[in-house]
Amino acid sequence: MRNVSMLAVTVMIMLLGFTAVLPLDAEGIRTRITGTVRIDPTRPDGETIGLRFNEAVGVLLPADTLFVQGIEFELRLPKAVQGSESSISWTVYSSVDPDPSGERLDFNGARIISQPLPARVSMVIQIPVVDRHELRSGPFVTVIPKLMRAGDFPLMFKLAPIGKGFGPSTESAEFRLTVRPVLTDEGGISVSCAFPEGAEPVPYSVYIDDKRVEDVAGPIVLRKGARVVRVSAEGYREEVVSLSVEAGAISKVSVNLVPDAPRLQFEAPTGSIISLNGVPVPSESFDELAIEPGEHTVVCRIGDYTITRKFVAVRGKTYRVIMSVELSIQAGP
Repeated sequence: MRNVSMLAVTVMIMLLGFTAVLPLDAEGIRTRITGTVRIDPTRPDGETIGLRFNEAVGVLLPADTLFVQGIEFELRLPKAVQGSESSISWTVYSSVDPDPSGERLDFNGARIISQPLPARVSMVIQIPVVDRHELRSGPFVTVIPKLMRAGDFPLMFKLAPIGKGFGPSTESAEFRLTVRPVLTDEGGISVSCAFPEGAEPVPYSVYIDDKRVEDVAGPIVLRKGARVVRVSAEGYREEVVSLSVEAGAISKVSVNLVPDAPRLQFEAPTGSIISLNGVPVPSESFDELAIEPGEHTVVCRIGDYTITRKFVAVRGKTYRVIMSVELSIQAGP
């Protein structure tokens, strides 16, 4: 007798352990999955899948939900069901197990809401996935007042007949379900900086609309619209980039930092000899030569003709050294 009691206790513990992995309000669902949609913030138009009676569509949440505030279901009703909408129900389930796929027929899930179809050609429902959202019900949109967190996915949208006696045309009628993300009005900017080859990286500052960004390690979340990004680093020229931030998207800004050392550009006749601070300047450096800030002496020589000039170079400036020789012949009276 004692062995039998112990066996009963063991069986009970096993059953309790098995049911504990399912939601408390889970129910069995038998249906055919016609498709599964993974919500993608980069595809705001979503994905459309066809389904009939006793068929369903699965919904998976992306790993990155940074700009997603809700999920939208838009169901378009075929003409064959017009007039019998109240005999057909739509249901949304959460915590569907196992993941909905076309290879299975039996699932478990928690019913969120179930209602008859409205007497319209289409219906739109939205489900929030973040605490602070801007979803609101209206004449053409119904917001389900239940927050779906990451642990509540996958979801399932299912159609089922409430009564019997449907004609063949109604039973074979195909509905069109579009599942799409409801995005916030925010986007992001990702800033990266590259230093010249061989240069030691230095700290740099990022400003957006003249406000300094303290943390640039990840995406900078902003409301959509035109933005101006400014990057500055000691010893380098300041770089300014204008762009438009789009809702639900991250714009990448890649900046190649250029040293802000003064630069010289030379223009001189062929055969000229130019020296800077007593050091000859090779002709291949005439297009651009980086120099140190401060006072410099330039000597230009062509034949027996020599010109010497001094100047003070300032960071971030480009100086053009132009040597010209004029020959003027004038006739007298």
